[in-house]
Amino acid sequence: MDFLIQTSNPRYTGHHDAEDQNLDEAIETSFPLETETAFLVWHHIPITLGYKYDISVIAADLIEMLSKVLQEPIGSHEVEWPSNTFRARWKMNWNGDKLTIEADWKSVVGGLEAHLNACDNLRLSKKDFVSEWKEVLKRTFEGLEKNGYETHRIVGMEDLAQLIDKIPGAGVLYH
Repeated sequence: MDFLIQTSNPRYTGHHDAEDQNLDEAIETSFPLETETAFLVWHHIPITLGYKYDISVIAADLIEMLSKVLQEPIGSHEVEWPSNTFRARWKMNWNGDKLTIEADWKSVVGGLEAHLNACDNLRLSKKDFVSEWKEVLKRTFEGLEKNGYETHRIVGMEDLAQLIDKIPGAGVLYH
């Protein structure tokens, strides 16, 4: 498999910060640093995604990207992932269900950038791509709810919930 995501089983902090106003703040509060990470596998190379500092930082861009891919039958999108441990530029193009991602990897845990940049463009179906993200998004939303966050109080949380409902199925590891 050239692209898959393992959600893992991160713990939640049990903390709720009443001052958190948006998704990235609430996610960061909801997950401890020392817990299981998600793994994004890109051309058989595993990349860690920590919930506290990676998922929280990329959440808004991730929601925007996946929503666009789901809604538009033909399109393109460019995202510059802002996390210092998951920093890359993805140039995406799709037509029908065919999706291509050209990636320029800047910084990932483990110093794998040269290996990742040596890989071909990623080519897969749109359905397979968005489905791989579903379980990570569900786990993130579950953590927010278990820590007492409510969709009407956190900017972006309703968008996250709606996106999860729109993704047609789970990734290959979660069928």
